[in-house]
Amino acid sequence: MALRETLNKMKEYAEERAFILENPGEIIEDWTGSLEDLFSETKGFLQSYLDDGLMNIVEYQVEKKEDILGDYTCPAALIYVPSESIKINMRPVERLVAGSAGRVDLYREDVHMQDRMFRILRQRPPKLEERSRKWHIQDLPSGLGALTGELGELAGGLGAPARNLRGYREFNQRSLEQSIEFLVNL
Repeated sequence: MALRETLNKMKEYAEERAFILENPGEIIEDWTGSLEDLFSETKGFLQSYLDDGLMNIVEYQVEKKEDILGDYTCPAALIYVPSESIKINMRPVERLVAGSAGRVDLYREDVHMQDRMFRILRQRPPKLEERSRKWHIQDLPSGLGALTGELGELAGGLGAPARNLRGYREFNQRSLEQSIEFLVNL
């Protein structure tokens, strides 16, 4: 990276940090609203499974603490597969994540290991004061990537050059179903 690009990025980060420090309530409100939208979208994607009694989704509140934002409460969701008593959590990790506008982990409650979970990242908008409702989910583990179809670089990025985004795909019904299928079969 050329010196000018480096210095411009440093300036952008300093401006973003100042915006966050001046507007923590607005950032938290946007984050919790985005989470509510994500869980609503998840319910929509899984509605046929819910209707058939194959799974349930329960939303609940979690207490979070971030260095810059402080303490706040935000929504989370639990996907329950009653036939096998499998619980899959969709739990927010934090809003302030380098290169994205928030992270949610999708993991099976009884098997919470780094290679047995999926990170869901909220796409970072071009400017911090703009809102983003677009999400991307981590790709399936090695050897299963052929199932995802749409691998590679994400247009628009998550606030980082596209070359750093391999392994993420758009969060949609197909990618969610594939991720849940992987977790159910652990």
